[in-house]
Amino acid sequence: MDWVAIGVGLAILVGLIGIVLPVLPGSALIAAAVLVWAIDTGGWAWAVLAAVAVLLVIGWSATYVV
Repeated sequence: MDWVAIGVGLAILVGLIGIVLPVLPGSALIAAAVLVWAIDTGGWAWAVLAAVAVLLVIGWSATYVV
C-alpha cells in the first residue's frame, strides 16, 4: 500500500464524517479524494470515479428534492 492510497483513505474517512457533521465539506472531499486516487491508479479507477460521481450527484440532488 502506498502513501497515496493511505492519504486517499483518510480523506474519504474525513469526508464520511463530514457528511454527518455539516462543518466539513464531506461530498466534495470524497470526490476530490477519489479523483486523486483515479489519477494515481489509472485504468479501471476512472470507472470507479464515474460511479462515485453519480452517487454523489444523487446525494446532492436528494437534499433539494426532499
